[in-house]
Amino acid sequence: MKIITLKGESDVGKTSTIRMVYQALWQDEKNTERISFETDGGDKCDFITILKWKRKIIVIKSLGDAEKKDDFSWIKNGWEIANSIHADILLNTIDTDLLDEKKYFDFIKPNIPLFVSIENKKTVEEMAHQEEDLCKRILDELDK
Repeated sequence: MKIITLKGESDVGKTSTIRMVYQALWQDEKNTERISFETDGGDKCDFITILKWKRKIIVIKSLGDAEKKDDFSWIKNGWEIANSIHADILLNTIDTDLLDEKKYFDFIKPNIPLFVSIENKKTVEEMAHQEEDLCKRILDELDK
């Protein structure tokens, strides 16, 4: 399974970027079939979905925040779902404020994630531009 992990601090646009990727896939109507979709997390802005896109099974788990330091329960949940259905790709996030990348890397072995970093930008315009660029990069990775 290929794992693409969007990593960054809290509140830098990880969920917004993941949502943008989901919308782009969902708008590709002739190539996308939604198998499931559920909101996730306390504020219901996050989600988990399973899509079939261009013959690939993709699990998208937008919630990668921790309830407390080094709590990988959200990430573990997405990984277990992707693993149980033999997904081709897992797209997820990790909050680097609370979660240790090395522990994450050890957790998902033998899979090696492709980390896509998102940075804290100063303006709304900079954040929006970064989210668009990262969305395109992730879509290119999904299509490989």
